[in-house]
Amino acid sequence: MHLLPSWQVNLALFGVLVLLVVAALFWQLGSVRKGFNQHAQEQARLVAGVIEENLSTSRLAQQTLNDILRLFLGNSASFVAYLDGVEPFNAEELAAYAAEAGLAGLRIVRNTTTVEGPPGWLPLPPGCPEPEQGLHELSGQRLVFLRLPLPAGQGEGCVMVGLDAVRFNAMRERMGLPVLLDSLGRLGGIRYVRLDPRPDDREQAEESVRLLTRDDGLVAECRLPVEGGLLVVGLDARSYLQRVRIIQRQFLIFAGILATLGLIFSWLLSRHRAAELERTRLFERLMAQQHEEAALGRATATIAHEVRNPLNALDIGLQRLQLESDNLSNEQEELLRAMREAVRRTSDIVGSLRRFTQPPRPERTPVRLGALVRESLALYDELCRRQGVTVRHELNWDGELSLDRHLMAEALENLVKNAVEAQPEGGWLRVTLMRAQEEVVLQLDNGGFDVDAEMTSRLGEPYQSTKIWGSGLGLALCRRIVEAHGGRLQLVPDSTQHLFSVRVHLPCGEGVS
Repeated sequence: MHLLPSWQVNLALFGVLVLLVVAALFWQLGSVRKGFNQHAQEQARLVAGVIEENLSTSRLAQQTLNDILRLFLGNSASFVAYLDGVEPFNAEELAAYAAEAGLAGLRIVRNTTTVEGPPGWLPLPPGCPEPEQGLHELSGQRLVFLRLPLPAGQGEGCVMVGLDAVRFNAMRERMGLPVLLDSLGRLGGIRYVRLDPRPDDREQAEESVRLLTRDDGLVAECRLPVEGGLLVVGLDARSYLQRVRIIQRQFLIFAGILATLGLIFSWLLSRHRAAELERTRLFERLMAQQHEEAALGRATATIAHEVRNPLNALDIGLQRLQLESDNLSNEQEELLRAMREAVRRTSDIVGSLRRFTQPPRPERTPVRLGALVRESLALYDELCRRQGVTVRHELNWDGELSLDRHLMAEALENLVKNAVEAQPEGGWLRVTLMRAQEEVVLQLDNGGFDVDAEMTSRLGEPYQSTKIWGSGLGLALCRRIVEAHGGRLQLVPDSTQHLFSVRVHLPCGEGVS
């Protein structure tokens, strides 16, 4: 069965999470819309209740105002009829009395005689015209008047009393429905309130809430059937719109975070999987290398046993032949020296193979690394002078490290030897020793490095050498010695500037002085 990679599974899970977040977004938006609709309907019902209560109060107030006017004008008419019965008024006296009492005018009708003041205040025919007694208003004349018959004993006639209706009409307008609707429309959160005729369409006459986009912003229009028509209340929906935008912004942020985390975790899982594969390959290479080294160790043991003894006998025989033969020519002596040198190199290669296949086991003692470096350089003073290699050293640290003196000396001698042999026609070698935080760094820089890019990438691997007679085990053996001490060996070749650097990093550890 083919399984999906872990990063794809992780990405799919995050995709499902994003879909759940989208579903939650729509659910939350629906909840907000539902709650806002309920709130808008409650507001509309509250406005309708306020309107009904104010209309009831307005009707009561207008009835009370009419009663007060009727009582005031009736008392004024009775008093004028009484005074007229005592001594009849003339027109001038009626005008003066009306002005003093704040009345629009007075008219007294006695049988067929009519007296009024000021003249023409009542645009009705002389006498006691219709309507009958009671409070009346002349439309378009801003006048309210009351007709009252004369008391018994004063004959036939009536008294008519008028009052300016401007303030009366203004008060009645202030208590009217249009003013109330306009006042409600100026309340906070309410854009407009109006009372429309009830439509014939039943659906349009039902209670509803709808969102409208106007020039002044978003409005929630609530339609509520009431007595006398259809109440339309426009509520400010900016708070709803702001809430929706906040939810959308939070969704985008959260979805973005989820998507980013999904990509990051998928990338991390992919990297982890790649690292696991690389560790598996490295382990397989290590196992193969250990198997190869084990086989090489067995082969080396055989070579050391089968080859070293004949090599020693051959070297002794050549040495004896060189010492005991007096009649050798110069050419023969040179041949003997070359043969002995070849035997020595072969013996060194066999020794290197033995040391390389046997893991180093350091026997640590306190060692002054600076002094050990000086001893290693001193061994090659003569060779450096013969080849014209200038040696400079900057040993800026002279403390002690816990090292195996013999193993570290072997590594240093190999590094110095490689640097000198890399410059057969002369050059330079710089050795630097310093302490950097929790480690000691030994660096060897030398010139004369002239190797192609392919060979450069393989430097430090076993059996890879740039020298004709090299075994390719020197740097590899140095690396193993340094790593056995808990350090690391770093090779920094630069073929463009013909420069080669070796950095040995050794941990300070405990007891460093």
